[in-house]
Amino acid sequence: MSNLVFRARPLSTAAIGATADQVREVLGLRDVRYVPVPEVLELLLPKALEGYVFRVGEHEELQECHGQTRPDEREICLRDDVYQRMIGGAGRDRLTGCHEIGHLVLHQTPYLARRIGEQPLKAFEDPEWQANCFAGSLLMPERFFREAGSVAVAIEMFGVTADAARHRMRQLKLGWEGVK
Repeated sequence: MSNLVFRARPLSTAAIGATADQVREVLGLRDVRYVPVPEVLELLLPKALEGYVFRVGEHEELQECHGQTRPDEREICLRDDVYQRMIGGAGRDRLTGCHEIGHLVLHQTPYLARRIGEQPLKAFEDPEWQANCFAGSLLMPERFFREAGSVAVAIEMFGVTADAARHRMRQLKLGWEGVK
């Protein structure tokens, strides 16, 4: 694992959400509420992106890293246990798969540079923040999320964790009752 820190081109939440919507459109998922993440990684992305490779890596290879993306090589790798849980529908691991898709889509070399110096990154320049934002937008598009009406319904509707649903609710400034 590298200690390098990267800075991404600045992107707003709205711009990242628009990109997630475009990805859904390209993959034929525009009107799909529950994103079939394994199918996206293994079947849909290879048809949409020439040279794309998905693989499952051993725990020894990835160690503490749940997934790894090499955007310039068009490769996504998920750790084997993360992959198995994702196949089983675990919300956190579904989010991890979409997070890695976010890196693939948002972080090609011209848009990603090694950070120089000690100045902290602003959230909108942080590739990890951007990939998390993309994952939430891909799994829980605003137009569908607003229909949920509660965190409990959003969890069921989108196959995400309570934390992810609450975060998306706050991001969209919805203020559903009884949510902390």
